[in-house]
Formats: sequence, C-alpha cells, structure tokens
Amino acid sequence: MASVEEVHKRITEVLDEANVSYGNKGERIYIRQGSAVVFIKVESWLNDHAVVELLCPVLKGLERSPELLEKLDELNRGLFFGKAYTHDHGVWLAHNLLGDHLDPEELLAALGLLARVADRIDDELKGRFGGQRFSDG
Repeated sequence: MASVEEVHKRITEVLDEANVSYGNKGERIYIRQGSAVVFIKVESWLNDHAVVELLCPVLKGLERSPELLEKLDELNRGLFFGKAYTHDHGVWLAHNLLGDHLDPEELLAALGLLARVADRIDDELKGRFGGQRFSDG
C-alpha cells in the first residue's frame, strides 16, 4: 500500500495539476477558499494504509449548547461529504478518504464541498451562536 509520504506527494501533484493554490504548515497542506481554510493531513492507518484527513475549522471560541448541536445535526443530515461537529470550543467540518488509491476527482470534490459549506455556514453560525470565524485569526 502507499506510504504517508507517497500519498502526501500525490496530493500536491493533484493540487498542482488542478491549479489549486495551497500552502504547507508542518505536515499539513492548507487551502483557502473564501473565509474557509481546509487542512489536509495524511495519517498511517492500520499500519499498512494511508488515510487522508480533510479538516476545516469553521468557528472558534464558542460554547457548546443543545441548540448548536441540533443545528449541526441538521447540517449533517444534508451533507454528502463529511461531518460537522464541535471540538475544543469550535465547530469543525471533516472528511476522510482512503489514500492508498487516491482519486483526484474525489479529493477535489471533497475539498471544494467542505470549503463551500464552511464559507456558507460560518456567518450564520457566528450570528446565531457567537464565536469567531477561524479565518479571522
């Protein structure tokens, strides 16, 4: 199966071929789109597989509440890719792909969808539940 390093290299090749601007922060690749930032990290899984983690912090500095959890549950019912959840006083979107046979179209579709959803919901959630958009610093 593919190593973490091979999958990481393949991701940068896919992004380069698709003319997607990206940066590197440690072991993570990040892509900015609108007010969203999607981080990509490759992890070893079951010792001989690689998993591509797409993480998109939406809001930070807010308290978990039953109303927020209900809103995220509603959002999750409509997501084709990924999940929305609370973690560390924030709202996150995430999606995982198997990296061993990474499909470029699937990677780009998942990236685009997470970024669009985050960019669409961050202002609504901020207005209703407080906190700050992750991209605001």
